[in-house]
Amino acid sequence: MCNLRLDGSRIFTLQRVLIQLGNPFTLVLHHRGWEKRVSFLPGELYLINERRKDAPTPPLRDYLVKLGHLKRKQAQELKQAEAAAADPDGRPPSGEAEPLPVTPLADLVTPEQLAEAKVARLIDELAEAAFWGRTEVELRNREAKGSEDEVRSLTVALGPDERRAVRKGLEAWAEVFEVVPGEDCIFLPGDKIQASDPAARFFNKFDLKRNVGELRRKAHATTLEFAQFVHRGLSRGYLRPVTREELLAAA
Repeated sequence: MCNLRLDGSRIFTLQRVLIQLGNPFTLVLHHRGWEKRVSFLPGELYLINERRKDAPTPPLRDYLVKLGHLKRKQAQELKQAEAAAADPDGRPPSGEAEPLPVTPLADLVTPEQLAEAKVARLIDELAEAAFWGRTEVELRNREAKGSEDEVRSLTVALGPDERRAVRKGLEAWAEVFEVVPGEDCIFLPGDKIQASDPAARFFNKFDLKRNVGELRRKAHATTLEFAQFVHRGLSRGYLRPVTREELLAAA
């Protein structure tokens, strides 16, 4: 076992390398009072988020909608049923029927579709650490056994096809992080903003006084969603990096 202190970009790179090597490992990340644990076994990878107020990624039903395997209406009905089931004090109004039981996702989609959604969520779970600050890292060359009553946040069977999908997904995120390496970045509107594009209105909000993190909070978006949004803006010429001369003039 070794202990390190790394920033988010190095954690993201470390995860990519470890998964590519394919040897058993456990990576425990301590950040802001909560913990993420990633354990890789032959044919399986699981992760746990502990002491976090909110989940770092959307639920599986949202990934199934994004992949086209589940209708948005079905996902909304599932969300409502889950909320009703999670409220022990909830009571239906007088005259209304009891809420229906929550239908398992496995009954709504095929095993292959569910596995694809799990891989997509796993990729985002690994990528979300890229914007972390300095983090205490424990790396072990074996699985770290948890308690028997521990609930795993996500377990993914990793055959050759799934490992290729994870590598490809992390490579795509690496391209995003190469041009948006953190929320302290500053960008300016580009020359190719199209007035007919609804996104152009928000890209015009970028200036030297607000960084990516401030604008993300204004947009009420998650870190990964907004990083992708900024990456698309840069690739289409809707945004551009700030020049050294512009920074000096502003200073």
